[in-house]
Amino acid sequence: MRVLLCVNTPMPAVCARLGRDLPSGGGWLPSLLDVLTSASDLELAVLSLDDRPLESGNGALSFKEDGVAYWHIPLAESRRQTLAHRWSGGPPDAAVVAACRHVIREFQPTLVHVNGTETAFGLVQHATRVPVLVSLQGILTGSLQFYFSGMSARPVISDTFSKRFVHGAGVIQGYRAVQRGAERERHILRLARFVSGRTDWDRQVAQLLAPRARYFHSDRVLRSPFYARQWQPSQAKEKVLVHVSGKGLECSVAALRLVLERGHDARLLVIGSARGSLMGSIALRRAREWGLESRIDFVGELGADEVAEVLSRCSVYVHSSHADNSPNALAEAQAVGVPVVATYVGGIPSMVQHDCTGLLVPRGDAVALAASVASLLDDPERARVLGQAARVVALERHRPSRVRDQTLAMYREIAQSGRP
Repeated sequence: MRVLLCVNTPMPAVCARLGRDLPSGGGWLPSLLDVLTSASDLELAVLSLDDRPLESGNGALSFKEDGVAYWHIPLAESRRQTLAHRWSGGPPDAAVVAACRHVIREFQPTLVHVNGTETAFGLVQHATRVPVLVSLQGILTGSLQFYFSGMSARPVISDTFSKRFVHGAGVIQGYRAVQRGAERERHILRLARFVSGRTDWDRQVAQLLAPRARYFHSDRVLRSPFYARQWQPSQAKEKVLVHVSGKGLECSVAALRLVLERGHDARLLVIGSARGSLMGSIALRRAREWGLESRIDFVGELGADEVAEVLSRCSVYVHSSHADNSPNALAEAQAVGVPVVATYVGGIPSMVQHDCTGLLVPRGDAVALAASVASLLDDPERARVLGQAARVVALERHRPSRVRDQTLAMYREIAQSGRP
């Protein structure tokens, strides 16, 4: 069986060839690739796209490494074209489909696995008779309505005068890209015959937007350090709350203020690229107004080993997104055994059972978020029990051999269904 994986971010082997750092998103896909390569009857290829010209000037990158074939195809011939794509909401859909068709002709797969509906990969269903599996990741149609959550008009207007905006990476361009992507996503799912997901929200979205598709449940493999590390919180008086990315960061900062007023000596550690984002700027502005700037640490992007180490020593993991599906950062925190407080949005209730494997709060409710965090800081034994229960569930849910067998069974069933 030959499977072509279409992915939104380049794999480590591609990044190494290009001399680039690993992207912050999609960290679970290399882990899935690693476990799938152990299947003797499976031949794999990976296609990723680039919305900027390759530094080498080559038209495309194609190579084979450790038994896996890779194609990395640029969709822009110049920086000017990259900028035009950003201003228009992304590269032309036709160019994405053409790249996918090219690799299908070259590799001759039994099955095409499109990972995510955020890009135009899924439109290849129009152009091939090979069975296409569409996996749900971030669901744009469900997230669009919350795009501006946590933002007031003033910073959004100010952002239109920023360098981010000039370079096509402003909040308005981001909204237009998500809006365009949500329309395309609904079209992709109307075409779909096979859809996979991990959460109840995935299943509901598939039932609504892909009514003729067969649905498969398929979990994720995590990065290896999160299986090995186990939560052993620091005994220091100062408590550390960890937040990953800029999602809902303004709510976490507001909650930190209330936790401090409650009498806890705490600080917020923010992992990821939030500092340079609009949400990071909004959160920092509020922190300065409240005199909390010294209580917030932006540590930037960290490797998997470093994140696992931070989680193993922190007090509480806080996930305050306004919209989310099955966030990797939350899954990784659960695998380490950190007590988590998360918002009741999207697919998160499928990952966190309230008061059993964590605590759930309404989105945007800083008071409820602070109260839940404070309750865990007040009761270390309860925090330990919740974290340990989450770890047991997460380690089984994301057990590599289980996910491998689950994925291979799904592939075989779809391949045996024959071409339409």
